[in-house]
Amino acid sequence: RGIKVEQSIEDQVIDSVFSGENILLTGAAGCGKTTIENSMKLLLESDTVCLGSTGLAALLNGGMTSHKALSMPFGIPLEEDYNAFWSTASKTTKTLFGPKSPITRIFFDEVGMTTSYQMHWMDFALKKLYRTDKPFGGLQVCLFGDVSQLEPVVKSQERQFIMNSFGGVNFFETQAFIDGNFQIYNLKEVKRQDNQEMIKHLNNIRVYGYNFNLKESLDYFNDQCLGKPFEDSNFMVTTNARCDEINKQKFAQLNTKIHKFKATRKGQMKETPAPEMLELREGCRVIILKNHPDKLYVNGSVGTVHKINKFGVEVLLENGKIVDLDTTTWENYSYDINSEGKLYKKKVGSYSQYPLRLAYSSTIHKNQGVSCDSANIDLGKRVFASGMTYVALSRVRTIEGIRLLRPLNKFDVIENKAVLNFYKKHQLI
Repeated sequence: RGIKVEQSIEDQVIDSVFSGENILLTGAAGCGKTTIENSMKLLLESDTVCLGSTGLAALLNGGMTSHKALSMPFGIPLEEDYNAFWSTASKTTKTLFGPKSPITRIFFDEVGMTTSYQMHWMDFALKKLYRTDKPFGGLQVCLFGDVSQLEPVVKSQERQFIMNSFGGVNFFETQAFIDGNFQIYNLKEVKRQDNQEMIKHLNNIRVYGYNFNLKESLDYFNDQCLGKPFEDSNFMVTTNARCDEINKQKFAQLNTKIHKFKATRKGQMKETPAPEMLELREGCRVIILKNHPDKLYVNGSVGTVHKINKFGVEVLLENGKIVDLDTTTWENYSYDINSEGKLYKKKVGSYSQYPLRLAYSSTIHKNQGVSCDSANIDLGKRVFASGMTYVALSRVRTIEGIRLLRPLNKFDVIENKAVLNFYKKHQLI
Protein backbone atom coordinates (compact mmCIF):
# COMPACT_ATOMS: atom_id res chain seq x y z
CA ARG A 1 0.00 0.00 0.00
CA GLY A 2 1.54 3.26 -1.10
CA ILE A 3 1.49 6.47 0.87
CA LYS A 4 -0.98 8.95 -0.61
CA VAL A 5 0.71 12.30 -1.16
CA GLU A 6 -1.59 15.29 -1.52
CA GLN A 7 -1.05 16.99 -4.86
CA SER A 8 -0.01 20.63 -4.95
CA ILE A 9 -2.38 22.96 -6.80
CA GLU A 10 0.33 23.44 -9.45
CA ASP A 11 0.37 19.66 -10.11
CA GLN A 12 -3.44 19.57 -10.20
CA VAL A 13 -3.44 22.29 -12.86
CA ILE A 14 -0.86 20.46 -14.98
CA ASP A 15 -2.78 17.16 -14.66
CA SER A 16 -6.02 18.89 -15.70
CA VAL A 17 -4.41 20.46 -18.75
CA PHE A 18 -2.71 17.24 -19.86
CA SER A 19 -5.99 15.32 -19.45
CA GLY A 20 -7.74 17.73 -21.84
CA GLU A 21 -9.96 19.68 -19.43
CA ASN A 22 -10.84 23.34 -19.90
CA ILE A 23 -9.29 25.32 -17.04
CA LEU A 24 -9.21 28.80 -15.56
CA LEU A 25 -6.07 29.45 -13.53
CA THR A 26 -6.62 32.50 -11.35
CA GLY A 27 -5.20 33.90 -8.12
CA ALA A 28 -3.89 37.03 -6.50
CA ALA A 29 -1.09 39.14 -7.98
CA GLY A 30 2.35 37.58 -7.59
CA CYS A 31 1.18 33.96 -7.16
CA GLY A 32 3.08 32.52 -10.14
CA LYS A 33 0.31 32.08 -12.74
CA THR A 34 2.65 33.04 -15.59
CA THR A 35 5.37 30.65 -14.39
CA ILE A 36 2.99 27.68 -14.52
CA GLU A 37 1.65 28.74 -17.92
CA ASN A 38 5.14 29.10 -19.39
CA SER A 39 6.29 25.71 -18.09
CA MET A 40 3.36 23.97 -19.84
CA LYS A 41 3.72 25.95 -23.09
CA LEU A 42 7.15 24.48 -23.74
CA LEU A 43 5.78 20.93 -23.56
CA LEU A 44 2.64 21.57 -25.60
CA GLU A 45 3.78 23.90 -28.36
CA SER A 46 3.18 21.42 -31.23
CA ASP A 47 -0.62 21.63 -30.87
CA THR A 48 -1.22 24.82 -28.83
CA VAL A 49 -1.85 28.40 -29.93
CA CYS A 50 -1.28 31.22 -27.45
CA LEU A 51 -3.72 34.13 -27.63
CA GLY A 52 -4.08 37.40 -25.74
CA SER A 53 -6.93 39.88 -25.47
CA THR A 54 -4.57 42.82 -26.10
CA GLY A 55 -1.60 43.30 -28.40
CA LEU A 56 0.81 43.65 -25.49
CA ALA A 57 -0.50 40.51 -23.76
CA ALA A 58 -0.08 38.58 -27.01
CA LEU A 59 3.42 39.97 -27.58
CA LEU A 60 4.60 39.02 -24.08
CA ASN A 61 2.90 35.63 -24.47
CA GLY A 62 4.70 34.92 -27.74
CA GLY A 63 1.38 34.51 -29.55
CA MET A 64 -1.34 36.37 -31.43
CA THR A 65 -4.27 38.53 -30.44
CA SER A 66 -7.63 36.80 -30.32
CA HIS A 67 -8.87 39.45 -32.77
CA LYS A 68 -6.37 38.44 -35.44
CA ALA A 69 -6.53 34.68 -34.86
CA LEU A 70 -10.33 34.54 -34.94
CA SER A 71 -11.18 37.47 -37.26
CA MET A 72 -12.90 39.19 -34.37
CA PRO A 73 -14.50 42.57 -35.14
CA PHE A 74 -13.24 45.56 -33.16
CA GLY A 75 -16.02 46.72 -30.89
CA ILE A 76 -19.21 44.80 -30.16
CA PRO A 77 -20.04 42.23 -32.87
CA LEU A 78 -23.42 42.93 -34.45
CA GLU A 79 -25.84 40.54 -36.15
CA GLU A 80 -24.35 41.34 -39.56
CA ASP A 81 -20.85 40.41 -38.28
CA TYR A 82 -22.07 36.97 -37.23
CA ASN A 83 -23.97 36.46 -40.51
CA ALA A 84 -20.96 37.48 -42.62
CA PHE A 85 -18.42 35.35 -40.73
CA TRP A 86 -17.52 32.99 -43.61
CA SER A 87 -17.09 35.80 -46.11
CA THR A 88 -15.10 38.09 -43.78
CA ALA A 89 -12.94 35.55 -41.88
CA SER A 90 -9.28 35.91 -42.84
CA LYS A 91 -7.17 33.29 -44.58
CA THR A 92 -5.16 32.97 -41.34
CA THR A 93 -8.30 32.10 -39.37
CA LYS A 94 -9.48 29.52 -41.92
CA THR A 95 -6.00 27.97 -42.19
CA LEU A 96 -5.42 27.68 -38.45
CA PHE A 97 -8.76 26.35 -37.31
CA GLY A 98 -10.88 23.55 -38.77
CA PRO A 99 -11.43 19.79 -38.67
CA LYS A 100 -8.03 19.03 -40.29
CA SER A 101 -6.04 21.43 -38.10
CA PRO A 102 -3.35 20.02 -35.75
CA ILE A 103 -4.40 22.56 -33.10
CA THR A 104 -6.10 20.96 -30.10
CA ARG A 105 -5.68 23.66 -27.47
CA ILE A 106 -5.76 27.43 -26.85
CA PHE A 107 -3.81 29.17 -24.06
CA PHE A 108 -5.42 32.55 -23.39
CA ASP A 109 -3.46 35.08 -21.33
CA GLU A 110 -4.61 38.06 -19.21
CA VAL A 111 -8.18 36.82 -19.52
CA GLY A 112 -9.40 39.21 -16.78
CA MET A 113 -9.40 42.06 -19.30
CA THR A 114 -11.44 40.06 -21.84
CA THR A 115 -15.00 41.22 -22.44
CA SER A 116 -18.02 38.95 -22.57
CA TYR A 117 -18.52 39.66 -26.28
CA GLN A 118 -14.92 38.63 -27.06
CA MET A 119 -15.44 35.31 -25.25
CA HIS A 120 -18.78 34.84 -27.02
CA TRP A 121 -17.17 35.48 -30.42
CA MET A 122 -14.38 33.00 -29.71
CA ASP A 123 -16.95 30.28 -28.97
CA PHE A 124 -19.08 31.24 -31.99
CA ALA A 125 -16.15 31.37 -34.45
CA LEU A 126 -14.66 28.05 -33.35
CA LYS A 127 -18.03 26.29 -33.59
CA LYS A 128 -18.36 27.59 -37.15
CA LEU A 129 -14.80 26.66 -38.13
CA TYR A 130 -15.03 23.14 -36.71
CA ARG A 131 -18.64 22.64 -37.89
CA THR A 132 -19.83 21.48 -34.49
CA ASP A 133 -21.99 22.63 -31.60
CA LYS A 134 -19.38 21.59 -29.03
CA PRO A 135 -18.17 24.48 -26.81
CA PHE A 136 -15.27 26.28 -28.48
CA GLY A 137 -15.51 23.91 -31.43
CA GLY A 138 -14.31 21.03 -29.28
CA LEU A 139 -10.90 22.64 -28.62
CA GLN A 140 -9.43 22.65 -25.11
CA VAL A 141 -9.31 26.19 -23.72
CA CYS A 142 -6.94 27.17 -20.89
CA LEU A 143 -7.49 30.63 -19.42
CA PHE A 144 -4.95 32.48 -17.26
CA GLY A 145 -5.48 35.70 -15.29
CA ASP A 146 -6.91 37.41 -12.23
CA VAL A 147 -10.45 38.77 -12.54
CA SER A 148 -9.80 41.10 -9.55
CA GLN A 149 -7.20 43.16 -11.37
CA LEU A 150 -7.94 45.59 -14.19
CA GLU A 151 -11.43 45.01 -15.55
CA PRO A 152 -12.50 44.95 -19.22
CA VAL A 153 -12.74 48.41 -20.75
CA VAL A 154 -16.23 49.12 -22.08
CA LYS A 155 -17.86 52.42 -22.98
CA SER A 156 -20.47 53.55 -20.45
CA GLN A 157 -23.10 54.03 -23.16
CA GLU A 158 -22.60 50.42 -24.37
CA ARG A 159 -22.60 48.71 -20.95
CA GLN A 160 -26.36 48.05 -20.76
CA PHE A 161 -26.48 46.66 -24.30
CA ILE A 162 -23.58 44.31 -23.51
CA MET A 163 -25.23 43.13 -20.31
CA ASN A 164 -28.53 42.47 -22.08
CA SER A 165 -26.89 40.70 -25.02
CA PHE A 166 -24.13 38.66 -23.39
CA GLY A 167 -25.20 38.19 -19.76
CA GLY A 168 -22.72 40.70 -18.37
CA VAL A 169 -19.52 42.55 -19.16
CA ASN A 170 -17.05 39.88 -17.95
CA PHE A 171 -16.00 36.73 -19.83
CA PHE A 172 -17.15 34.46 -16.99
CA GLU A 173 -20.75 35.71 -17.28
CA THR A 174 -21.21 34.28 -20.79
CA GLN A 175 -23.05 31.12 -21.74
CA ALA A 176 -19.85 30.07 -23.53
CA PHE A 177 -17.92 30.00 -20.24
CA ILE A 178 -20.74 28.12 -18.49
CA ASP A 179 -21.02 25.55 -21.32
CA GLY A 180 -17.22 25.15 -21.34
CA ASN A 181 -17.37 23.50 -17.88
CA PHE A 182 -14.09 25.10 -16.82
CA GLN A 183 -12.19 23.61 -13.89
CA ILE A 184 -11.23 26.62 -11.76
CA TYR A 185 -7.94 26.67 -9.89
CA ASN A 186 -7.15 29.49 -7.48
CA LEU A 187 -3.51 30.01 -6.50
CA LYS A 188 -3.33 31.32 -2.94
CA GLU A 189 0.36 31.42 -2.03
CA VAL A 190 1.66 34.91 -2.78
CA LYS A 191 5.34 34.85 -3.77
CA ARG A 192 5.90 38.55 -4.51
CA GLN A 193 5.52 39.62 -0.85
CA ASP A 194 6.47 37.73 2.31
CA ASN A 195 4.94 40.02 4.98
CA GLN A 196 1.82 38.06 6.02
CA GLU A 197 0.09 41.14 7.49
CA MET A 198 0.56 43.01 4.21
CA ILE A 199 -0.68 40.01 2.20
CA LYS A 200 -3.77 39.73 4.43
CA HIS A 201 -4.74 43.37 3.81
CA LEU A 202 -3.91 43.21 0.07
CA ASN A 203 -6.18 40.19 -0.28
CA ASN A 204 -8.96 41.98 1.58
CA ILE A 205 -8.73 44.98 -0.77
CA ARG A 206 -8.66 42.54 -3.72
CA VAL A 207 -12.11 41.26 -2.65
CA TYR A 208 -13.46 44.72 -1.71
CA GLY A 209 -13.44 44.11 2.06
CA TYR A 210 -15.29 40.78 1.91
CA ASN A 211 -12.85 39.04 4.32
CA PHE A 212 -13.18 41.66 7.08
CA ASN A 213 -13.89 45.37 7.55
CA LEU A 214 -12.37 47.24 4.59
CA LYS A 215 -11.53 50.21 6.84
CA GLU A 216 -8.98 48.07 8.73
CA SER A 217 -7.09 47.43 5.50
CA LEU A 218 -7.25 51.05 4.35
CA ASP A 219 -6.04 52.15 7.81
CA TYR A 220 -3.17 49.62 7.64
CA PHE A 221 -1.79 51.16 4.45
CA ASN A 222 -2.53 54.74 5.55
CA ASP A 223 -0.75 54.23 8.89
CA GLN A 224 2.31 52.63 7.30
CA CYS A 225 2.65 54.39 3.96
CA LEU A 226 1.49 58.03 4.08
CA GLY A 227 4.22 60.62 3.81
CA LYS A 228 6.59 62.54 1.58
CA PRO A 229 7.40 60.80 -1.70
CA PHE A 230 10.61 58.76 -1.99
CA GLU A 231 13.10 60.85 -3.93
CA ASP A 232 14.31 58.13 -6.29
CA SER A 233 11.16 56.05 -6.72
CA ASN A 234 8.69 55.69 -9.54
CA PHE A 235 5.38 57.60 -9.31
CA MET A 236 2.52 55.22 -10.07
CA VAL A 237 -0.38 57.32 -11.44
CA THR A 238 -3.83 56.83 -12.93
CA THR A 239 -3.58 58.74 -16.23
CA ASN A 240 -1.15 59.02 -19.15
CA ALA A 241 -1.26 62.83 -18.97
CA ARG A 242 -0.05 62.89 -15.35
CA CYS A 243 2.59 60.29 -16.14
CA ASP A 244 4.04 62.31 -19.05
CA GLU A 245 3.99 65.50 -16.97
CA ILE A 246 6.10 63.99 -14.15
CA ASN A 247 8.58 62.30 -16.51
CA LYS A 248 9.20 65.48 -18.50
CA GLN A 249 9.53 67.61 -15.37
CA LYS A 250 12.07 65.32 -13.67
CA PHE A 251 14.05 64.66 -16.87
CA ALA A 252 14.37 68.42 -17.52
CA GLN A 253 15.98 68.99 -14.11
CA LEU A 254 19.17 67.17 -15.24
CA ASN A 255 21.85 69.05 -17.15
CA THR A 256 23.68 66.17 -18.85
CA LYS A 257 23.66 65.65 -22.63
CA ILE A 258 20.44 64.26 -24.14
CA HIS A 259 20.82 61.19 -26.37
CA LYS A 260 17.97 60.20 -28.70
CA PHE A 261 17.31 56.66 -29.91
CA LYS A 262 14.69 55.91 -32.57
CA ALA A 263 13.04 52.51 -32.59
CA THR A 264 12.99 50.33 -35.73
CA ARG A 265 9.64 48.81 -36.66
CA LYS A 266 9.45 46.11 -39.37
CA GLY A 267 6.60 44.15 -40.91
CA GLN A 268 3.36 43.59 -38.99
CA MET A 269 3.97 45.22 -35.63
CA LYS A 270 1.35 47.52 -34.12
CA GLU A 271 2.57 47.33 -30.55
CA THR A 272 5.09 49.75 -29.04
CA PRO A 273 6.76 47.80 -26.18
CA ALA A 274 9.34 50.59 -25.62
CA PRO A 275 9.25 54.29 -26.57
CA GLU A 276 9.31 55.07 -30.31
CA MET A 277 11.72 57.93 -29.61
CA LEU A 278 13.66 57.20 -26.43
CA GLU A 279 15.42 60.17 -24.83
CA LEU A 280 18.05 59.34 -22.23
CA ARG A 281 20.73 61.26 -20.37
CA GLU A 282 23.29 60.18 -17.82
CA GLY A 283 21.74 60.39 -14.36
CA CYS A 284 18.13 59.78 -15.45
CA ARG A 285 15.97 57.13 -13.78
CA VAL A 286 14.92 54.22 -15.98
CA ILE A 287 12.93 51.00 -15.76
CA ILE A 288 14.06 47.91 -17.67
CA LEU A 289 11.39 46.35 -19.90
CA LYS A 290 12.72 42.80 -20.31
CA ASN A 291 14.07 39.87 -18.30
CA HIS A 292 17.77 38.99 -18.46
CA PRO A 293 18.34 35.29 -19.30
CA ASP A 294 20.69 34.93 -16.28
CA LYS A 295 18.46 37.05 -14.03
CA LEU A 296 20.89 39.99 -13.76
CA TYR A 297 17.71 42.08 -13.99
CA VAL A 298 14.01 41.50 -14.61
CA ASN A 299 11.16 43.30 -16.32
CA GLY A 300 10.52 46.07 -13.79
CA SER A 301 14.08 46.51 -12.46
CA VAL A 302 14.80 50.19 -11.81
CA GLY A 303 18.09 52.04 -11.95
CA THR A 304 19.97 55.14 -13.10
CA VAL A 305 21.69 55.61 -16.45
CA HIS A 306 25.38 55.47 -15.56
CA LYS A 307 26.99 55.88 -18.97
CA ILE A 308 25.93 56.18 -22.61
CA ASN A 309 28.43 55.38 -25.37
CA LYS A 310 28.68 53.76 -28.81
CA PHE A 311 28.56 50.30 -27.22
CA GLY A 312 25.22 50.80 -25.48
CA VAL A 313 23.76 52.03 -22.20
CA GLU A 314 25.10 51.21 -18.74
CA VAL A 315 22.52 51.20 -15.95
CA LEU A 316 23.35 51.30 -12.24
CA LEU A 317 20.70 49.13 -10.60
CA GLU A 318 19.27 49.75 -7.14
CA ASN A 319 21.26 46.76 -5.83
CA GLY A 320 24.51 48.54 -6.75
CA LYS A 321 25.35 46.44 -9.82
CA ILE A 322 26.06 48.01 -13.19
CA VAL A 323 24.56 46.21 -16.20
CA ASP A 324 25.13 46.78 -19.92
CA LEU A 325 22.08 47.07 -22.16
CA ASP A 326 21.97 46.83 -25.93
CA THR A 327 18.97 47.17 -28.19
CA THR A 328 16.37 44.42 -27.86
CA THR A 329 14.16 43.06 -30.61
CA TRP A 330 10.58 42.14 -29.75
CA GLU A 331 9.16 39.77 -32.35
CA ASN A 332 5.54 39.50 -33.43
CA TYR A 333 4.42 36.02 -34.43
CA SER A 334 1.62 34.46 -36.36
CA TYR A 335 0.75 30.80 -36.60
CA ASP A 336 0.51 28.74 -39.75
CA ILE A 337 0.26 25.12 -40.82
CA ASN A 338 2.92 23.68 -43.14
CA SER A 339 2.58 21.25 -46.06
CA GLU A 340 2.91 18.32 -43.68
CA GLY A 341 -0.04 19.57 -41.65
CA LYS A 342 2.09 20.64 -38.67
CA LEU A 343 1.59 23.83 -36.66
CA TYR A 344 4.45 26.32 -36.65
CA LYS A 345 5.09 29.91 -35.58
CA LYS A 346 6.37 32.42 -38.09
CA LYS A 347 7.80 35.86 -37.42
CA VAL A 348 5.70 38.54 -39.13
CA GLY A 349 7.12 41.70 -37.57
CA SER A 350 9.60 43.12 -35.12
CA TYR A 351 10.38 46.18 -33.02
CA SER A 352 13.91 47.08 -31.94
CA GLN A 353 14.79 49.57 -29.23
CA TYR A 354 16.69 49.82 -25.95
CA PRO A 355 14.44 48.04 -23.41
CA LEU A 356 14.11 51.16 -21.26
CA ARG A 357 11.70 53.93 -20.44
CA LEU A 358 11.88 56.77 -17.96
CA ALA A 359 11.06 55.58 -14.44
CA TYR A 360 10.01 58.77 -12.73
CA SER A 361 6.40 57.85 -13.45
CA SER A 362 4.22 55.17 -15.06
CA THR A 363 0.52 54.41 -15.20
CA ILE A 364 -1.02 51.71 -13.03
CA HIS A 365 -2.23 49.96 -16.21
CA LYS A 366 1.38 49.79 -17.49
CA ASN A 367 2.47 48.19 -14.21
CA GLN A 368 0.25 45.13 -14.52
CA GLY A 369 2.52 42.08 -14.33
CA VAL A 370 5.44 44.11 -12.90
CA SER A 371 7.11 43.76 -9.49
CA CYS A 372 9.04 46.63 -7.91
CA ASP A 373 10.92 47.44 -4.71
CA SER A 374 9.36 50.85 -4.12
CA ALA A 375 6.76 53.23 -5.53
CA ASN A 376 5.10 56.56 -4.86
CA ILE A 377 1.40 55.84 -5.42
CA ASP A 378 -0.53 58.88 -6.64
CA LEU A 379 -4.21 58.01 -7.09
CA GLY A 380 -5.11 61.61 -7.94
CA LYS A 381 -8.55 62.89 -7.01
CA ARG A 382 -10.20 59.52 -7.59
CA VAL A 383 -9.75 56.10 -9.12
CA PHE A 384 -12.04 55.27 -12.02
CA ALA A 385 -11.80 51.49 -12.40
CA SER A 386 -12.34 48.46 -10.22
CA GLY A 387 -9.06 46.80 -9.24
CA MET A 388 -6.90 49.88 -9.81
CA THR A 389 -5.94 50.45 -6.16
CA TYR A 390 -5.25 46.75 -5.64
CA VAL A 391 -3.01 46.55 -8.72
CA ALA A 392 -1.00 49.59 -7.58
CA LEU A 393 -0.44 48.35 -4.01
CA SER A 394 0.29 44.76 -5.00
CA ARG A 395 3.16 45.67 -7.37
CA VAL A 396 5.46 46.53 -4.43
CA ARG A 397 7.36 43.77 -2.65
CA THR A 398 7.38 45.31 0.86
CA ILE A 399 5.17 47.59 2.92
CA GLU A 400 8.22 49.81 3.52
CA GLY A 401 8.48 50.34 -0.24
CA ILE A 402 5.04 51.96 -0.60
CA ARG A 403 4.53 55.70 -0.25
CA LEU A 404 0.96 57.00 -0.55
CA LEU A 405 0.64 60.62 -1.64
CA ARG A 406 -2.83 60.91 -0.15
CA PRO A 407 -4.85 58.75 2.27
CA LEU A 408 -6.80 55.81 0.86
CA ASN A 409 -10.56 56.00 1.35
CA LYS A 410 -13.50 53.67 0.66
CA PHE A 411 -14.10 55.25 -2.76
CA ASP A 412 -10.68 53.98 -3.90
CA VAL A 413 -11.97 50.41 -3.76
CA ILE A 414 -14.67 50.14 -6.40
CA GLU A 415 -16.61 46.93 -5.87
CA ASN A 416 -17.26 44.78 -8.92
CA LYS A 417 -20.35 42.83 -7.86
CA ALA A 418 -20.04 40.37 -10.75
CA VAL A 419 -16.51 39.43 -9.66
CA LEU A 420 -17.57 39.08 -6.01
CA ASN A 421 -20.51 36.86 -6.99
CA PHE A 422 -18.21 34.74 -9.18
CA TYR A 423 -15.83 34.24 -6.25
CA LYS A 424 -18.69 33.25 -3.94
CA LYS A 425 -20.27 30.90 -6.47
CA HIS A 426 -17.03 28.99 -7.00
CA GLN A 427 -15.93 29.20 -3.32
CA LEU A 428 -12.78 31.15 -4.20
CA ILE A 429 -13.11 33.33 -1.08
